Amino acid sequence: AGPEADCGSTERFCGITGTGYISLASLFLKTGGMTRQGFFTLENSPLLRRVLSENRFESGTPEEGTRFNLGQGLYISARDVEELLKVKAAASLGLSRRLDFAGIASADLCAVYLSGALGSHVDKEDLENLGFFPPGLARKILVSGNTSLQGAALLLSDSEAREKLARWSKGVSSLDL
Repeated sequence: AGPEADCGSTERFCGITGTGYISLASLFLKTGGMTRQGFFTLENSPLLRRVLSENRFESGTPEEGTRFNLGQGLYISARDVEELLKVKAAASLGLSRRLDFAGIASADLCAVYLSGALGSHVDKEDLENLGFFPPGLARKILVSGNTSLQGAALLLSDSEAREKLARWSKGVSSLDL
C-alpha cells in the first residue's frame, strides 16, 4: 500500500496482508493478468481488459516498477510480486528438499500442516496455483493454528512432553537448504 492509502480515520493499520498479496497474485495469474514469471499483462486477459474500464496499471517509484492501482491508495507493485516470488521459491525449495531427503513423493503425503496466522487465513488453492505446493497438494493441507504458542505452553506444563522432546531431538539432523 502506498503512503496515500485512504483507510479511514478509525483504522490503526492500513495495507494489504500477506494472504491478500497471495490472493491478488493468484487472481491475476488465473485471469491472465500476470505471467508465471510475475509480469503484469493485459494481453492474455480479455476478461481483465473488459472489467477494467480505466487504466489501473501505472508507473510506481523506481523500486516498485509497474504497479496495479487497486483504488483508495492501495496497489500491488512489480516489486511486491518479486518479493512474493522469492518467498514462493524458498517455500517450494524447502518442501522439495525435505521430501527428497526423506525419499517421499509429494503425492504420497497424507497431510501438510500449515501453522500461524498465514496458515490460518490463506486460501490453499491460491498457494497451489502460485506454486508454493505441487499440484494436488492443496486438498491435503490442514490448518493447525498457533503451534509455537501451543507447543511452548505444553512444554511448560507437561514434564512428560519435555522428556519426549528431549528423546526425539537426539535423532534430529540438519538439512541445508
